[in-house]
Amino acid sequence: MPLTDAEKDELKAGIAMARKKPLNFGLSVAAKPAETAVLVHRTKNPDMLQRAAKKSAKSPKTASGTVEAKGKLVMLKCHDKPPPGVAKKLREFFKKVVGLSVKIQLISPDGSIEEDGEDDAVTKDEGADAPQAAEDTGGNEKLVAALNAAINKLMPRIKAASQTNPKAKPHVEKLLAETKKAGAAGDQAMAKKRLAQLQDVLVKVEGAAKASAKNGLSLVKLGKARIEWTQTRDLALADLERLKAHIKNEYADMPEVTSEVTNALGMLDKSLSVFQANLHDQLDEVLNASEDAVDNCVKAARKTIGVFNKQVASDPVLGALDGNDILPDIQITEPIRNKLNEIATALGE
Repeated sequence: MPLTDAEKDELKAGIAMARKKPLNFGLSVAAKPAETAVLVHRTKNPDMLQRAAKKSAKSPKTASGTVEAKGKLVMLKCHDKPPPGVAKKLREFFKKVVGLSVKIQLISPDGSIEEDGEDDAVTKDEGADAPQAAEDTGGNEKLVAALNAAINKLMPRIKAASQTNPKAKPHVEKLLAETKKAGAAGDQAMAKKRLAQLQDVLVKVEGAAKASAKNGLSLVKLGKARIEWTQTRDLALADLERLKAHIKNEYADMPEVTSEVTNALGMLDKSLSVFQANLHDQLDEVLNASEDAVDNCVKAARKTIGVFNKQVASDPVLGALDGNDILPDIQITEPIRNKLNEIATALGE
């Protein structure tokens, strides 16, 4: 179904917001750009957006996840491996239908990237999202050549670090870019400094990965679950607000029960308030911890998960939310329980 002007403006606004923070997306790519559907939202579940997009475009070529934008680059981090050839079609959709000239990257859970090219979509090998070796851009030729050789030797470790610890990837990319920039400018001292810093980061990531492997900790799974936890929690809180609004409307013409309704709404807020605790920050600490610190960070995260699980198991209000008589479509408690279980599994024994 062709997009209306309002829908085009909404999608443009969504991409603009994605330059500030990741948003959820769902898409379905049709044979014709005009029939493709791309939905972006701050709180709606990516799977829900994917189903809605598929219903609109009537195409099995679907994907969902989170979207970030940097300048003209739109990065779609998919929960499942997307169908091949989608990146180029999405570029055509944004250019011809939405009126945006952008570059598209589709990032699979295994780290592989499909990006649109000027002519053809190019699928990179697993881990190839790590930056490539420095190119001679006209600075000191001998320095650039030496840096190229050093970076080429580091590339397997850089790729492995980007996959093992996604949180470290931006820092690795920044140091690598600064190393290449210093080499191109002929600044030998700065190039050596940045290269040494890059190697230190790799050692730290490798040490944390080694320590985590001993305890069954999976940094890859944890990185994915950490992103999904905040999405699950925010969706639960949004559904809670929807339920509260519905309850208020139901009893708006019954002033005699105002105090009871107010108390009930207060109980709803109290039941979910515990999940505002900083679990996501603790998971970030686990992902970025050194070999010596990772055990303590894991223990802190497990303690918070224990508090959350106790709340889910014992709170009668939470036990009655899913499939309630007022709004039967609401699912709050079960998604939270499932995501906490995934995080606990990723943290290992």
